[in-house]
Amino acid sequence: MKRKGFQNFRLWIMVVAVTVLGAVSASAQVNAAFTAESTALAVGETGSWTVTLTNPDVTDITGGTLVVTVPDDFTVTNAGGGAELAGPPHTLTWTPINLTGGGGSAAFTFEAHPDCAAASGQTMSADFNSGASTTTSSSIAVSYPLMSLELVDSGGGTVTTASVGDSVTWVLTIENNGTGNMVTGADVAFTLGAGFSFSSITSSTANTTPAALTPGTAVNWNTGTIPAGGSAVYSITGTVSSCNLNELVNNVTVDWSDGVTNCNAVQHTGSTSIELVIHEPAVVITVNNPGLIPYCTGTSASITVDNTAGAGPAENFTLKMAGWPASWAVSNVTNGVTWNSGTSTFSLPDIAAGAALTFNFDVDPAAGCSVTDSATLLFLPDYTNECGATYGTEYFNPVTGPQTWTMEAPISPTVTATKSGPTSVQVGDTNLSYTIQVTYSGPTDVLPYTATITDDYPDATQIGLSSGFLVTNADGGTDDGSTITWGHTFTASPETVTYTVVMDAPTDECAADLSPKTC
Repeated sequence: MKRKGFQNFRLWIMVVAVTVLGAVSASAQVNAAFTAESTALAVGETGSWTVTLTNPDVTDITGGTLVVTVPDDFTVTNAGGGAELAGPPHTLTWTPINLTGGGGSAAFTFEAHPDCAAASGQTMSADFNSGASTTTSSSIAVSYPLMSLELVDSGGGTVTTASVGDSVTWVLTIENNGTGNMVTGADVAFTLGAGFSFSSITSSTANTTPAALTPGTAVNWNTGTIPAGGSAVYSITGTVSSCNLNELVNNVTVDWSDGVTNCNAVQHTGSTSIELVIHEPAVVITVNNPGLIPYCTGTSASITVDNTAGAGPAENFTLKMAGWPASWAVSNVTNGVTWNSGTSTFSLPDIAAGAALTFNFDVDPAAGCSVTDSATLLFLPDYTNECGATYGTEYFNPVTGPQTWTMEAPISPTVTATKSGPTSVQVGDTNLSYTIQVTYSGPTDVLPYTATITDDYPDATQIGLSSGFLVTNADGGTDDGSTITWGHTFTASPETVTYTVVMDAPTDECAADLSPKTC
């Protein structure tokens, strides 16, 4: 009986001992190690680290805690499920962690990048259950980009000599002279001057480019990675479209960051501008004097504005006809020229360098053939060079004239009429024949001209008897008993129309002398 009790006591002792030893070794036997890590990174480059926990003991572990300390000048980009504390100290914490006995393990992966001013040679550290198991990563070598930029024209200068219409190419070079890749790329803000029209942008280094540049507006893009010792090179082409020098300036600012914070101590900028060369016109005006101007038909005239010797266009061109009579009308103006009768001014299209413009027009001195005086004219030009009056030069020469445009002597329309036939007749004579001829002569511009022709013959009232001459043939005219009326339209000058009238003399003897008397 004593022996049996002793054996039971020993068994109890052994169980207690195992339980105590198992609780102590469970934490002490966990192995912590960095099983994957980044050992060399450039500023802004994301690295990855994996901490693996292994439980070689036979006893399960529950409710464990892993704390990884990250350098303060690193930014965590993926906490891998851990809780981040910015600190300092800067930590990631995972809890609760359960590890099965006999080799159970768990891996914890996180990502971070070195900030702009991150020190090189730092490490990560891992601590499981407050010192029960710790480990340290390998040293992390940090390399640093160093940016510079240059914006010049294709000749290497920042001031380009050009004129309106010229195409200009600029080269933007962003260099990385540092020891590390600029993995986040450079952030570019480029403003093409509002006085340019955009043509193209390309990158000879295959860096990212925007689809287009908008004149007068900043366009932003990121270059993509620029390797250490490499560069991003852009070729930008535009056309000069303005004479406003303030609009002929390009500006660029470039920064780079660690992905969160701008790493430039001083912002990098560049600019280019245009030294504008203005091409001037050289105008000669020739007025074709029309000579004698018919006052009824008017005439045609022409003016030539010659800029064949000019280096630049003559733009915004007007030509005032000083002294132009208000009654003189202008019509049928050719070659895109317009006439303002209120100001007696022609408006012309722009005349290119090396070109000339001749335009014709009709002059009608006075509507309805009214007589008007001759006129002495001055031809006063007003035009600009390619830059207009605001940014260029306004010209008022050469003045042409004075030049006299002379009216011909007036010619009045003339209508003449003749009548032939017996000048004395006997009472009772019949078939008396009279011929009436009417002739038009004068200006043709009033034709066709319609005239009313009237033949007045002796009637009863005129001779004081009961009856007068009797018309037997009015030759198409209208006889009202005392007059015959014809209407005729003249279409040529001269033109004659002839009428033959037949009539009978009165039969009353008292009418022999066509005057009242007593018989």
